Amino acid sequence: RAWRAGKGLSLETLIPAVVDPPFEKLGALSLDSVYPRQERNELAMALNNLLASPGFATWREGEPLDVPRLLHAADGRPRLSIVYTAHLSDEERLFVTALLLDKVKTWMRQQGGTTQLRALIYMDEIYGYFPPHPANPPTKRPLLTLLKQARAQGVSVVLATQNPVDLDYKGLANMGVWMVGRLQTSQDRARLKEGLLDAGMDAGRLETLLDATRKRVFLLHDVHRSAPVLLHSRWALSYLRGPLTREEIGRLMAGEEAKSLRRAPAAEGAEAGPPVLPAPFHHRYFSRYGGERADPYLLVKYAVRYKDTGETVGVRAYPLGGSSAREVLESEPVAVEESALTPQPARPVRHADLPGWFAATGARGIEKALDERLPDKLALSLWYDPVTKSTSRAGEDKAAFAARLQAGGGGAGAKIQDKLERKRRELATAEQELAGRKTEKWAALGTAILSNIGLVTGRKRTITGAGSVLTKNRMENTAESRVEALRAEVAELESELGGPGGIDPERLQPRAVVPGRSDVKVLRYDLVWVY
Repeated sequence: RAWRAGKGLSLETLIPAVVDPPFEKLGALSLDSVYPRQERNELAMALNNLLASPGFATWREGEPLDVPRLLHAADGRPRLSIVYTAHLSDEERLFVTALLLDKVKTWMRQQGGTTQLRALIYMDEIYGYFPPHPANPPTKRPLLTLLKQARAQGVSVVLATQNPVDLDYKGLANMGVWMVGRLQTSQDRARLKEGLLDAGMDAGRLETLLDATRKRVFLLHDVHRSAPVLLHSRWALSYLRGPLTREEIGRLMAGEEAKSLRRAPAAEGAEAGPPVLPAPFHHRYFSRYGGERADPYLLVKYAVRYKDTGETVGVRAYPLGGSSAREVLESEPVAVEESALTPQPARPVRHADLPGWFAATGARGIEKALDERLPDKLALSLWYDPVTKSTSRAGEDKAAFAARLQAGGGGAGAKIQDKLERKRRELATAEQELAGRKTEKWAALGTAILSNIGLVTGRKRTITGAGSVLTKNRMENTAESRVEALRAEVAELESELGGPGGIDPERLQPRAVVPGRSDVKVLRYDLVWVY
């Protein structure tokens, strides 16, 4: 309900809403029958204990887990973000890591497909986060999802461990590159050999390569190579000091925290104002959620003409993200009312960062992307009836289209309906004729039997009436064949029209209508901040 109303919820506002929700029914049942008040009170008490906990207060402070903010600075430059968890307990480590991975997964699914690297996630020592079955920590599912799907959105995952048996085998199967160092135990060697042999490598050569690994020498298995090879790393000087304590992290970050505090007003954006935009863009605002954060969107007003339809004018807003202007149109657009746009926000907001390519590409890149990709994005999904050769109208769903075909039935549908009615009348006449032919045949047969009783008594020597019976039988067969043919025709026509009751929606087929470039005209494009 809050999401539909565009309202944000905090723990402080959520707890009383759990006890007394702003509605009395869930579906057809009362709220108390679905979720009794006593159970709601228990949940509210647990949430309140969490809110009042001194340990939880720490988690409500600091840098937000905002993936675009972790990847790029305010000026668009790429950023290296380190999430350090060595000083936390095991449960807290799993909690933070799972939360971060879920944030990355959500952000990833908002991006379009690309062959370029957008982000690289590196986890040093994966032990405990991605164990084999049956262990299932909260970090395992999002990690497996990233390993299976992230490459399509340009996200790479690098995992490091000292022991390959710490990794789930499903994850190993989805890793394109393995760099294997010196293995100390036979169990580790057996696990790696099993995976590499499944990839089609010769067992003898694999043993030779594993024996050759030593300091700075790794076995490299790449799915794009025909066979594994040995990789020699460069000499490197690394100060292996070990984990840092919380106090040491505080001393190291003291100077950075002071800089962050000095930059805080500008980061909030309410006092410093929005970022400078390249020409010809202007700042426009659209209140969708009523939140404090304003995200940049590309506003596009267009006119499109489809075949056999008039010109349609529409307005869309695409999230301004990705690594190029082309990727902007690959995101899911939101509906924006042009009349609701304002030059200033209704409340103080902090502006999200603009993508780094926006200032460099500007209007030129946006116009090119709109010219190339907008027609495909305006493809119209219609319904097509193969029987009547009719196509639905824009915005008409399958049921409405079927009802219109049944009710109006103009064109080919009307012709089929007229033919069906004519065949039904012919069938009724033919059935009456068949019934008459049967009656005539049985009457002729009875007459012939009575006429030839003398054969039995010896008074007659020839059969009479046989020809008449055969003639009546042929006439009955002819009438029966015609009835069967007419019934088949009626059944076929009824199936074309969806049966005796009307049009069958299942016969309707989806059809995409893509306008040509000359049929799409961009009337306006600009930047809009959605908050």
